[in-house]
Amino acid sequence: MGSNNLRFIKGATIFAIIMLVLPTAKLANAYNLEEYYPLADNSSWEYSIIRDGAKEEVTLEILGDEKINNSSTIKQGSPEDYSCIVIDPEGIKIYKEAEGDYSDVYDPPMVIFPNINESEEKAYSGNLISYDKEAVKQGSAQITSRIILENKEKISVPAGEFSDCLKFASSLKTKEENGNHSSEDCSIWLASGVGKVKAFCIVTEYEADTKKESTSIKIYELISAIVNGKKIGSQ
Repeated sequence: MGSNNLRFIKGATIFAIIMLVLPTAKLANAYNLEEYYPLADNSSWEYSIIRDGAKEEVTLEILGDEKINNSSTIKQGSPEDYSCIVIDPEGIKIYKEAEGDYSDVYDPPMVIFPNINESEEKAYSGNLISYDKEAVKQGSAQITSRIILENKEKISVPAGEFSDCLKFASSLKTKEENGNHSSEDCSIWLASGVGKVKAFCIVTEYEADTKKESTSIKIYELISAIVNGKKIGSQ
């Protein structure tokens, strides 16, 4: 993050999601949200990420907990790049994203997967505040999101074929103090007993200094996982 440009962490916002294992929180249509994020200790997920033709692989692991504003969150990712998430009656919420010496904190925590019926839509808004390693504020942005649970689908990825996946569609918009803004529109599939198996996102970013806009496509697919001691895919 430069002193004149606020860097907000995009990769983990929708993709690298975790949750605190608390008493069961069910969707109004009887879905058990915890079954779609069974994040036990010693679990891991390996994903391929394709962005405009370039491919990389990432592994997410459960890293323990972190206290944020008196709330106990669970960390998922790597020691230098992780997200802090909690589950409560509203759904799965993201509290913080950390990358290297910087972190972005959501105020209030942002719901990323709400407890809703099929075809129901929720809208949220708040602020994203960026800090350096000394906890000095570097800037802030306004964020808004809309999320709908579209239906249940069968999906195939390198880790295998998964039936009855919850398909969420989300739209996240970010507007920074310096005039930069971005949008991220995603379709995300969650499999029971596994977690996130696929996401397809269109990302548009505008830089105020250069007045340039760019659009990219990101595709995330599960390669393998170990969840509650069960091996999934090729791992």
